[in-house]
Amino acid sequence: MPETQEDRSALSRLKTVGLAFGFVVVSVACRLVFWRTLSFLGDEKSIVRNTVIGILTLGLVVAATLLAQRWRPTLQRKDLVLVPVVGSRSAPLVFWGLLAGALLFAIVFALVLATGGIHVEWKPIGFLALASVLLTAFFATILNAAWEEYTFRGWPFSVCARALGPHVIAIGLGAAFGLAHLFNPKWTVAAIVSVALAGFLLSYAMLASKNILFPIGMHVGWNFTQSLLTSSRFWEVTKHSNPWLSGGEWGLEGSAIGIGVTALAAAVALTVFLRSEARPSSALGSCVVASTPEPETDGHTIGPRGAA
Repeated sequence: MPETQEDRSALSRLKTVGLAFGFVVVSVACRLVFWRTLSFLGDEKSIVRNTVIGILTLGLVVAATLLAQRWRPTLQRKDLVLVPVVGSRSAPLVFWGLLAGALLFAIVFALVLATGGIHVEWKPIGFLALASVLLTAFFATILNAAWEEYTFRGWPFSVCARALGPHVIAIGLGAAFGLAHLFNPKWTVAAIVSVALAGFLLSYAMLASKNILFPIGMHVGWNFTQSLLTSSRFWEVTKHSNPWLSGGEWGLEGSAIGIGVTALAAAVALTVFLRSEARPSSALGSCVVASTPEPETDGHTIGPRGAA
């Protein structure tokens, strides 16, 4: 039976998804290798270890992105910016992303605190020590969040959005993220839902903003604010025994409040994306109507115009 155009199209999409999956696998594998080989730099919470690994893995994934774009320039969605130009246009995206992420976690923290999910007490710490920890933690957070966004919402995300459609990859990626945490022995239903919703949120943030700087900023804002408000370096944190109130070992994002806030934010990002997708078609429609020549008449209008 001869191969049809639909068969060739399906095979092309399958190859594209395979390339994207291979990109993710190589990026994650490199990070795991660095994580194991550089264990002498400290434990999993070591800022030095996380910073070094962040520099190495982010450099590799950005280089891989540039190579992939040069090698297969037609595969990705052209409206998604993966290598933004540093300048006045980039700064607002970073700012609003940071602000959105920070505000979202601050809201979760305030609500969980108000409902008795956690109790915190400040640990005395010197100003210079505090400033040093905050600066290094912020730098490490930028590196690691940027690596994750370039790996999962960079080139692989863009080519899959073009091949499969934006909703398929956004929802599929979030679901896959959530289900992957079933391998974590400490998983809970709340944790799985929380991770999946975070995936939806960041994916639709990427699609709505059309620039990878915004989800990077959001990711950094959330993670850094989380460290600032809940880190054992600064606080004595006492959690409620009910994980739906406190998030348990997973963190505040695994609480009922954390899940609700993340779900609401994801719905907002989805709405913004849908509206942004509708605008070009509406504008195109108006242009077509405007450019359609009027039929020649003998000076009398006909139809609805005449009725008006």
